[in-house]
Amino acid sequence: MTWTGWNWAERRWEPSVRSIEFAGGCDPDEIGFAKHLDLVNRVVYNKAHTGFDAVRLLSGDQGFYYYRLSRSQEYAASRHGWSLQATIQPIQGLASVNLDLGPAGGRYDLHVFLDPSGKQIVQLTTKIEKGIDGMKYTIEGPPDAFHDYQLICGSGVRSARLLVDGVERLRGYSGHHEYRSDYGLVFGTLLYHSDRAEAVFKRVRLEINPVD
Repeated sequence: MTWTGWNWAERRWEPSVRSIEFAGGCDPDEIGFAKHLDLVNRVVYNKAHTGFDAVRLLSGDQGFYYYRLSRSQEYAASRHGWSLQATIQPIQGLASVNLDLGPAGGRYDLHVFLDPSGKQIVQLTTKIEKGIDGMKYTIEGPPDAFHDYQLICGSGVRSARLLVDGVERLRGYSGHHEYRSDYGLVFGTLLYHSDRAEAVFKRVRLEINPVD
């Protein structure tokens, strides 16, 4: 997924693979993701109990899966834009999906959690070191529902907009530059007003836009 190819028109290297995706109940380790820190995964049955369609991630602190991008992928995403999609159910702590573009750009964090009343909150994080905070949107509905998230950053634009279940809810998100580790595409769970962290992921996908 990190191969590159020569762009004859612009005479530079470009990623020949523009999408990276985890979907269903497969093991992320088997499709190129690596595990980091304290993390346990369990596959989740579909409603009919005939197979698996998600993965449950658990941690006593924080843990995540990551897929490192090549430099050509990072610069192509920064130059041409990208889309980050995820289907998530938070249970306790934070459910987290991140994109770190390394030296080519900033870090973009999408966090989902339950507030004290049980409502789901999606947050586009702008700071971490002095307390996790950012742009928020409250999602109506049951606390155990899955929701689809799409963070979109267009070509030549440094800020992203967020769609929740296909409807735009936040815009003007420019990411941040804290705790840069060049991990690429990341998803996981961590403590947040909780003693344990737990979240369920049905899908995580990064798509890099093609050359204009």
